[in-house]
Amino acid sequence: MDICSFKDCGAEVIAKHLCPGHYSQVQRGKPLKPIRRYATSADRFWARVDKSGDCWVWTGFVTNRGYGLLAAKGGHKGKGTSKKAHRVAFEDANGPIPEGFMVDHICHNRLCCNPSHLRLATAKQNAEHRKGAQKNNKSSGVRGVYWRSQSNKWRAMVRHDQRLISVGQFDTVVEAEAAVKAKRRELFTHNDKDRLSA
Repeated sequence: MDICSFKDCGAEVIAKHLCPGHYSQVQRGKPLKPIRRYATSADRFWARVDKSGDCWVWTGFVTNRGYGLLAAKGGHKGKGTSKKAHRVAFEDANGPIPEGFMVDHICHNRLCCNPSHLRLATAKQNAEHRKGAQKNNKSSGVRGVYWRSQSNKWRAMVRHDQRLISVGQFDTVVEAEAAVKAKRRELFTHNDKDRLSA
């Protein structure tokens, strides 16, 4: 077995006296530099997580939706399956994710990989656990409260089980917000923000 010619590498050669990692650096026109080797895939994963704060932040590749992404071993060009970093962290701590479940960020930080900030949730429960109003709600800035110009009042609404439930119309945003929060506490199980403000 031939060993990579890069000093102290020790990996097996594939071409031009170089291992796959160093050969890839040459092909991309990069200067040769040491390649980090990990004993396990878990070591490889956790090396990309900053544990210095309460949220353990993923420092690797981030998708355009703000989620950390761990490329499959062997590259990022369609070889293997990439996984969201928070799902890898959850599985490392708790075992496989059951079919039909998502991993919900209790902290609302999409880059967080702290297992104590992650929980299993159905798609419905994950949707219940929102940080605030949707971006398109510019009238009130309050989740589930919209201005209704026809009645000149604030309308409170909750989406539950694919249905839109009207909670009522109110003179002030404060009244509408209190009513919509009460209705969500009645119907939802994973609306932590509403429950903390009760």
